[in-house]
Amino acid sequence: VGGMVSLQGRLNLIFNQLDLKLKEKLCSAPPGPGEKRCTSGCVGLVAIVQRPHILFASIGDCRGIVVSSDTNPEAVFPADEHHPGHPDERARFEAFGVPVEEGDGGVWRAHGLEVSRAFGDFLWDDVEGWRKPAGLIVQPSVQLKVLQEKEDFALLLCSDGISNLYTKGIAASVRRALKANKPAKEISQQVIEEAGHFREDNQCVVSYVFHRPQPDPKPTFRRLALKPRSKPADPEATAAAATATAPTTPSGSTSKCTRIHG
Repeated sequence: VGGMVSLQGRLNLIFNQLDLKLKEKLCSAPPGPGEKRCTSGCVGLVAIVQRPHILFASIGDCRGIVVSSDTNPEAVFPADEHHPGHPDERARFEAFGVPVEEGDGGVWRAHGLEVSRAFGDFLWDDVEGWRKPAGLIVQPSVQLKVLQEKEDFALLLCSDGISNLYTKGIAASVRRALKANKPAKEISQQVIEEAGHFREDNQCVVSYVFHRPQPDPKPTFRRLALKPRSKPADPEATAAAATATAPTTPSGSTSKCTRIHG
């Protein structure tokens, strides 16, 4: 628990530092006439995998989806997206006096935005300069997923155009792709194609495939037949044997070789 609290604090710091970097990059000068907003902004999702855990940190409406190769149901993180209509998010805006309004299709907005946590989206203030709109924050929601040790799984990092349309049918097709050992690229293409059948939207997915840890192979032993090594020869015996078998010459005579020309 202590480690989780420490890690969440570091993630909060990293997300805030990234937001400041975006401010430096996007809002380097005052706005033009009639402009009050630096309209560039984005959501974010981080997944840290260390078996048997996956840690998710997110802001906005993107989600992480974990699909197991077994029959376990898929898991979606975070369970609640960061929308102004969520009771906790709405209370934060209203505490700053920011109205939260429901628009067409039941979409809630604050500051004209559909998300309640995001990078960027700075407003110009004549006194403070560029600043975050009141109530819009970059503090991520952090959640932990515990995995089964003996399972393969696919991790999908999705924009709302995928996660809002994610169905049991898509989950089943991802599970089949896992069992067929399909690469992550093919899984991403498959998810985009199936989600695209429902509607056109900002659809983005990054897929990762993790295989179950394989046990270390057992060592194998082979019986070897050892041949006894012969004893080294006795030098004196060898010399005696050589003397006994060598041709002899009569004492006092000389031997010669005769060359025969023919």
